[in-house]
Amino acid sequence: MSTLANKIERYIKEMMETAEKNCLELKRKDLAEVFSCVPSQINYVLETRFRDEQGYHVISRRGAGGYFQIIRLEVADNKEMKNLIAAVSETEMDFKQAERFLGRLLEEAVIHRNEYMLIMSMINHESLASAAEAEDRVRAAMMKNVLITLLRADY
Repeated sequence: MSTLANKIERYIKEMMETAEKNCLELKRKDLAEVFSCVPSQINYVLETRFRDEQGYHVISRRGAGGYFQIIRLEVADNKEMKNLIAAVSETEMDFKQAERFLGRLLEEAVIHRNEYMLIMSMINHESLASAAEAEDRVRAAMMKNVLITLLRADY
């Protein structure tokens, strides 16, 4: 059974696909009414399902009806890929962050399902168990190398 958060996410993504631009503007209150939920549930979905590393940038406005804008970021050119590399190389990366990055690359057809599965197996907790305390740094370095390889391959 699909959770409410999944339904809201799917609804917003379907609206993004039908939008003329890579931008969607909605009011929290209106969306909450569609799903018979509180606006904070909409906030939860925006904060967890529409992050920059997942390919979305959310601009949220409080007051005046509480609207938000979702901008779809695409890995359509080398510049965006280089931005991803910079974001990965300056941080540690936990498993969830890496999973979101890879999900974005899969969704945009930069990588295929098999590549996604291989990389996920490479960066999971079991694979990095020997790294112990440095696990998140090692994962970030591995993800950076994956992105650099994709950039060189002119995906």
